[in-house]
Amino acid sequence: MRTGEGCTAGGSWCAGRACVHTPCCCDSQTTARGLPCHRGAYAVGYGARPLGALLFGHVGDSRSRRLGLLATIAIMTLTTVLIGCLPTYAMVGMAAPVLLFALRAIQGLAVGGEYGTAQVRRREH
Repeated sequence: MRTGEGCTAGGSWCAGRACVHTPCCCDSQTTARGLPCHRGAYAVGYGARPLGALLFGHVGDSRSRRLGLLATIAIMTLTTVLIGCLPTYAMVGMAAPVLLFALRAIQGLAVGGEYGTAQVRRREH
């Protein structure tokens, strides 16, 4: 079965993406279980953004904004590559969604820090 085949996710983009990601991070090919798993991964990333702004805001204030910005870009790159290399649920079982959620949380931290650091650095120069 191809990824997303037979999926009835509705019209939204996020629901449609859940059909693609469900076999990777969930044991079910149905949208009923895959959609909460998929949206949960997004929620973890968005929830970590304020913490990233606090963390990298402190790094920018105490060290340098350039160092904070470079660190966030490096972290974003690394986590994005690692998310692309994640094994499927069939390969490692429950470790696949756990790894996905952990990497999305780290990615959310980096995005939160990147946005704030870039804006302050832009205003200062």
